Amino acid sequence: MSLDALRDRIKTLLQQADPDAQVHDYERWTTDPQTLLALFATPLLDGRHLHAWVFRPVSAVTVHYTQTSDLVSYVFLFRFLYSLTDAEASEITVWRYLDQVRQAFRNHPLLAEAVDQAASSDDGPMRGKPGLQIEKVEMLTLAGVLCHYAEARLAVSEEEPIHG
Repeated sequence: MSLDALRDRIKTLLQQADPDAQVHDYERWTTDPQTLLALFATPLLDGRHLHAWVFRPVSAVTVHYTQTSDLVSYVFLFRFLYSLTDAEASEITVWRYLDQVRQAFRNHPLLAEAVDQAASSDDGPMRGKPGLQIEKVEMLTLAGVLCHYAEARLAVSEEEPIHG
């Protein structure tokens, strides 16, 4: 499976697991605060409520696997933004979304083999860590909106034939 195919499958899975969120498969930034808000705002609310996922590959490691193939392990970084709303108890809501997405990636038929292979690889960057790993949850201000911010990582591995 190519990197583009992996990216498409991950994006589809995120959209299914969190259908109210904006999902971007590359970094989205601008110097204009209103444009930035539009990139991450959910269309379901007032246009200032941020609810978005951004993911991208951050590394690709290739190791010799068999006589005829290499194992390519990609690590994807996920960033999640959600507007802080005390009346909603948004911290609890954020953890619900994070857990919902984490569970969606666990044993999903679109990615299960690639995720399992990455976790079991002796040389992989995230060996022993199957599925989406939530690494950080904190708060930040983005374009004047106080947000919950989370980072997670997912390792996927694919066997790639050696062309001689």
